Amino acid sequence: MLVGYAAGGTTDIVGRLVAEGMGAHLGQQVIVENRGGAGRIPAALVFLQQPADGYTLMAHAGGVNQAAALGTPMTFDPVAIWEPVGLAGTSALSLLVHPGVPVANLRQLQAFAGAQGTPFRFGSPGIGLASAYFAQELGIEAEEIRYRGTG
Repeated sequence: MLVGYAAGGTTDIVGRLVAEGMGAHLGQQVIVENRGGAGRIPAALVFLQQPADGYTLMAHAGGVNQAAALGTPMTFDPVAIWEPVGLAGTSALSLLVHPGVPVANLRQLQAFAGAQGTPFRFGSPGIGLASAYFAQELGIEAEEIRYRGTG
């Protein structure tokens, strides 16, 4: 099972739980291989190079589709290549600020960031629609600091 995210993040944890359950059901070990980074494209390319025999799966959380929506060049159509076989979980998106930032809601954050005079820096687990549109929707100048994953 390919996981297109760094080890320790939500998709990795869910992928490992699914692999464990599948392994118990199938009577053989299901190996998880993390291939994080670059909008999940490397994992998708490895996946596409495998025979279509059902022995290689990919835990997919939409990252490749989001990268395509943002115009990331790729040699395949991410919408056409997937054949979903099940839903393992859903997650919510959270916006957190350091306790020292004097805001209690999104409007206050917007005003605070706009008044700084410098780009507002925020961390994200990598390219994705939520992180790409964060500053745009708030109407503030921002600098995204990308981490290798959510872990």
